Amino acid sequence: MGSSKSKPVVSEITLTIVMLTTPDRFEFSSLTIERMKMYCDLHRYQLLVFENVLETTRAAPWSKIVALQRALISTKSDYVAWIDDDIWVTNPFVSLSKLIEKTIGNNNFLLSEDAQKHNGYPVNTGVMILRNCDWSKEYLQMVWEEGKSVAKECLWEQTTITNLLWQAPELNTKIAVLPMPILQSFYRYPETKDPEHCTWSASHFLCHLTGLPKQVRIDAVKHLEKQGLFPMVRPPFQKMKWEEMVLTQDKELERINR
Repeated sequence: MGSSKSKPVVSEITLTIVMLTTPDRFEFSSLTIERMKMYCDLHRYQLLVFENVLETTRAAPWSKIVALQRALISTKSDYVAWIDDDIWVTNPFVSLSKLIEKTIGNNNFLLSEDAQKHNGYPVNTGVMILRNCDWSKEYLQMVWEEGKSVAKECLWEQTTITNLLWQAPELNTKIAVLPMPILQSFYRYPETKDPEHCTWSASHFLCHLTGLPKQVRIDAVKHLEKQGLFPMVRPPFQKMKWEEMVLTQDKELERINR
């Protein structure tokens, strides 16, 4: 008799996963996207990948919103899920559609808490799940319009969604923020002092390589890929002083906002 993990449970709902990357990120994103293709084939999900920014008047992360808008229009799936290109599927046998069925309730929008929610960052937009309905289309347009005032600020669309959570509580009746590590957990420098439950371990569904310099992401993804279906060994960090890491991130932000 085979292992219970040998065959994923197929959900009745339909799902399209959306990702977007840019040529300067291909060295690691080509691997995360290939992993996602395997995951989608396993669960019979559609995968929609954009290989460059979709909007040039704003910083690259704003193309998330445009990509989701296009997906909601072009697909007939019940749900559309955004996943950042620096996220690695750790456990491919976790059914995202089953997870949606268990947690969506009457909501139209699912997203994850942020590891630094106690420091004023309640949500993280590395993973976002939207019901394919008029509310979702209207909400994304609201995020885009509201984002005009923060288009060049750090965290971009995440800042805008956070502002709407605070300033438009009537929207919150259709939004659910799930605790980590249900949708994702973080792999990043220990100096961030993320709570233990937010820090990636091998049992978690998605590993988000967030807030890291490009080369560290490349090395981490290659390390995870070499481990095959179930990566169990945490990627080692390059030796880099905290001040050097912050400087590297600042340079990356300057590049994105040009």
